[in-house]
This record gives sequence, structure tokens and C-alpha cells, in this order.
Amino acid sequence: MSANILTVAAALAGTVALPEIGYRKYFFGLGFLVLRGVLDIADGAVARSRGTTAFGGYLDRLLDLVITAAVPFAFALAEPERALAAMFLLLGLVARAAASTAVSGDNTPLLVGKSELFVAFAAACVFPQWFS
Repeated sequence: MSANILTVAAALAGTVALPEIGYRKYFFGLGFLVLRGVLDIADGAVARSRGTTAFGGYLDRLLDLVITAAVPFAFALAEPERALAAMFLLLGLVARAAASTAVSGDNTPLLVGKSELFVAFAAACVFPQWFS
């Protein structure tokens, strides 16, 4: 299986998580976010073993940013009174991605940032009242 197929599968798993979170089915959403993370790790491993392409790096970075930015939006849909907190988180995620690309100029994945972000999203799924 190619890294690009795993990248798209990870994005699809993340996409399925969004309505689950939006409909307050947080544990189902968390399950799909876990699946997304596993597939994201797998696509990186496959890309490193077979060699990365410029398109593959771009696809991975783009889909990762889109899905990551959509998660706070899903929480805002679930509980509109927390939309302001979601928008500040979204702004921070976009600014972080832009700064990372501007400084490094490459598509190097940010594993530490992804891990911390996953823990934050998981905590928000388990304890949604803590989201804002």
C-alpha cells in the first residue's frame, strides 16, 4: 500500500470523526481520531521506507492541516456556546502551521506538536465540558 493511499485513508477517518463530534458522540469521534493517528503514523513509515515524493509530502501536510483545523469547528457545532474558544484554537493552529512552513520551508512532520494536539483533542472528547 502506498503512503498516499494511507494519507487519504487517514483524512477519511478524520472526516468521519467530525460529524460524530458535531453530534456530541465524542467517544465515536475519538475512535476515528485514533484511527486517523494510526494511519498518519503508518503513512509516514511507508513514505520513509519507500522514499517520499514532493506530491506526497504536500498531500500529507495539506490533509493533516485541513482535518486538524476542522476538529475545533466540529466542537463548535456540538456546543455553539463554546464557538469562540474553538475559533481561537483554530486561529492558533493555522498560525502554527504557517509559521512552521515559513521558517523551515519544508514538509517535515511535526510529531511532537501532533502528539500534544492529539492529547488535547482526546481530552476534549472525553471531557467536552473542559473544551473552553
